[in-house]
Amino acid sequence: MSSDDFAREGGGEFSESASRQDILLVFDRLADEEPLTTAEVAEELPIGRRALHDRLEKMHRDGDLGKKDFGNRVVWWAEVAPELDPELADELDATADEDEYLSMDELDDRLHE
Repeated sequence: MSSDDFAREGGGEFSESASRQDILLVFDRLADEEPLTTAEVAEELPIGRRALHDRLEKMHRDGDLGKKDFGNRVVWWAEVAPELDPELADELDATADEDEYLSMDELDDRLHE
């Protein structure tokens, strides 16, 4: 997915926004233990780079993201995990007392049955 896939308004800004959860999911999906630049995160979300940078700064202040400056470049990494999908959380709760646990693949299969 690239930023070209999202609608822009008249001034060139993206018409949608990204939630805290949306941003954390990008880190969960792409980071693989490496920090991401603002541009790398922006490619995955329907939000302008400047607005995203402001959101990332706020998430850093709130303790959700780590940050390191390299001159005029900044890299970010998640300090917290994204929230579980509600259906997956319900499935985990339902099986919490069972003697035998399901793998994540088995849970995913059950959710898509």
